[in-house]
Amino acid sequence: MTLFRARKSASNRRFWFGIQTSPFSLARVKISSASAAVGVKGFSTFLQRETAETNESYEEELARFSAIRAGEPDGTQPILDTFRSNTYSHLSRNPLRNSRYLFVVNATMATRFAIEGGVPMETAYNISDLFIQRMDLCGTQEEI
Repeated sequence: MTLFRARKSASNRRFWFGIQTSPFSLARVKISSASAAVGVKGFSTFLQRETAETNESYEEELARFSAIRAGEPDGTQPILDTFRSNTYSHLSRNPLRNSRYLFVVNATMATRFAIEGGVPMETAYNISDLFIQRMDLCGTQEEI
């Protein structure tokens, strides 16, 4: 989903936003100046409701990464499943770039949880750096 244009109407009372919800669909949303006063958070909530996209809750995120903190390698499958699903946040319109960004986010979080679980900080950072460098060599989403 990409917010790509905002235009004020001639009456200066309404704003038009073009919203691309997928590569092939486009919706125009009209928002009055009173609605605009709600701010970015309100508009973000509106977009999530209209496009059925949601971000994972903080509690769900903590639960997914708790296996790393506990040193349970078998418990990390939910992290991979969520990463590979198409329900994760979209940070870029470019699918490959989006996967790269999400990989770095997940590697960073995994590093923090590993440190909390007792992995020496230098070791955790070195492993994270290695995985990110290896990901950087990938040419497709599937490779990532």
